[in-house]
Amino acid sequence: MGEKRDWETIPGFTRIGVVGKTHGAAGEVKIHIDDAYLEIALETSFLFVDRAGSQVPYEVEGRRIARGLVVKLSGIDDTGQAALLTGAAVSLPGSVSTPQDDDEIGLEYAHLTGYTMVDKKWGSLGRIKTVTAFPQQEMAVLDYQDQEVLVPLNQAFITSVDSSQQSVVVDLPAGLLDQ
Repeated sequence: MGEKRDWETIPGFTRIGVVGKTHGAAGEVKIHIDDAYLEIALETSFLFVDRAGSQVPYEVEGRRIARGLVVKLSGIDDTGQAALLTGAAVSLPGSVSTPQDDDEIGLEYAHLTGYTMVDKKWGSLGRIKTVTAFPQQEMAVLDYQDQEVLVPLNQAFITSVDSSQQSVVVDLPAGLLDQ
């Protein structure tokens, strides 16, 4: 047997999300990550996928945000292999998964969670499921036309917030919601 890796000695795992649909032909998958763990998922070298009750480590070869987190896992090289992971839980070892709540992160727009986002041109876009921090800015996560989308939250796009109606009116640039 080879040398023992650090992840093998860590007792317990924390579920951070689930593998969604395949993405492209090179074996990429969309991963639906619990917002509290998104930052960690964007930085970790390994993700653990539940395979028949065992936490199988996959090295992350690449990742990007494309209407959600899209990941290329080592050893998953085509759509057929990626499809076998669909619906599987994604975890991290308990010792490295320490989520931060909105108060600790200090999100400026966290209070908009649950509000309905309305665009001046397109009308109602949907309810904001959560607000999450990205290196460039905060993003609203919402379901729009049966797709999870990320909408930038900043002063340039927000035209008004109505707390009594729990709505936020935005003026989004053309093409931002194109699918």
